[in-house]
Amino acid sequence: WTEQAGAVRQATKLGNQPKTLGTTATAASIAVDAAHVYWPNAASIDFAPIGGGVVSEQALPCTAAAEVVTDGSFVYVACSDRIARFPSGGGGATTVVVDGSPHGLRVAGGALFWD
Repeated sequence: WTEQAGAVRQATKLGNQPKTLGTTATAASIAVDAAHVYWPNAASIDFAPIGGGVVSEQALPCTAAAEVVTDGSFVYVACSDRIARFPSGGGGATTVVVDGSPHGLRVAGGALFWD
């Protein structure tokens, strides 16, 4: 989960002591794949290994990342005027579609949805 002060936290479903994975979240959105946790940090996406470790930064072709989702292969980001994507674990980011203020980002059945 994210906290108002920017912390990204993790705990087991049994309710153990929470662990801080990062402190740079700028939006209340996280995505998790098999290896990493991703969160918006202004004009980039930060990510860390599940369980903690070094936080990495992924540059994006936009100015304000608001939401993040993943399908396990790619991470998709709703920005102020477009949706971008990059490979899970980091790599070259590209624009998927330009659309005014996308939000409600979801992936399912091989498709990307937003409103």
